[in-house]
Amino acid sequence: MRITVIGLGEAGTIYATALTGAGHEVTGFDPGPADTPEGVRRAESAHEAVAGAEMVLVLTSASVAPAVADSVLGALTPDTVYADLTSATPDVMRSLSERVQATGARFADVAILGPMTIGGAATDLIASGPGAPEVARVCASLGAEVEALPGEPGRPRRASSCAAP
Repeated sequence: MRITVIGLGEAGTIYATALTGAGHEVTGFDPGPADTPEGVRRAESAHEAVAGAEMVLVLTSASVAPAVADSVLGALTPDTVYADLTSATPDVMRSLSERVQATGARFADVAILGPMTIGGAATDLIASGPGAPEVARVCASLGAEVEALPGEPGRPRRASSCAAP
């Protein structure tokens, strides 16, 4: 599968490395000086990175999630799953979903449920939206337990099992 990772910081590098190791063709993009993981093709722009991708994983700060989405909308196709793994608010996730799905691509709102420095790409996830089943399939192949929630992106997420009663 052709997968793009946008944001090659700690989490992006973990996913890019695991996906490459699992045999996926991975393209990465980061506007900063982040290192490019071994086996990952580095693109010059987010738009270039997304062109031809079957799945896009966005692992940036939540504050830039809308700008990232806007920069790649023209490269998305109905064959693309666009998964936002940022901590953007539910309203932002709903807005991103609408913009991404207007291109025909499928959107997934994905929450990482623990520290990736401990669990790596096998850290548990919750995903919602039309692209959630595909994200669950790919991430489960990396060892993650993924709960694909029914309903639209931006819906309230279930309470953590460690929350107070």
